[in-house]
Amino acid sequence: MISTLATHEVQMASDKATACLLVFCGLPAAGKTTIARRLVQFLQQRDVGERRVTPAIRVHHVCFDDIEADLIVDSSTETPDSPATFEPTIWKAARERAYTQIEELLQSRQDSSGPPKEGCFLAGEPSGRQTEDSTNTEYHLIIADDNMYYRSMRRSLFLRARTYGAAFVQ
Repeated sequence: MISTLATHEVQMASDKATACLLVFCGLPAAGKTTIARRLVQFLQQRDVGERRVTPAIRVHHVCFDDIEADLIVDSSTETPDSPATFEPTIWKAARERAYTQIEELLQSRQDSSGPPKEGCFLAGEPSGRQTEDSTNTEYHLIIADDNMYYRSMRRSLFLRARTYGAAFVQ
């Protein structure tokens, strides 16, 4: 009876998603990035001193505005003090880069060995692995932070999450 229950628990654990795509969407200047950064900071502080929290969570924050700002700086000859003008090609390139980054994170979550990628940190065990008395599952939280005012923008992320077996929360 106990071995049957243990087998059932293992099967239930394997049916659960090990990654979650959390989408922060809403009006401009509503606080999406602030909340996302505070969530990242909170999860970083979970593992302070001897208070190790399991399971290990690999957290990634993909901020569409930051990617767009980087592209503007890279392609601009304007000084930082001059007002920025909207450039549709840069906006589109930033969106494509953010979607690609999210898809790569969803794809690469099966191979969690090695150091975390840029913009990523581990909360939990320092190595990113579970303790011996728990499962070897490592969880991933990918935070996508953008206005996403059209339903199709959010649907695109939903379909990516579904393709890679990740949970989707908006």
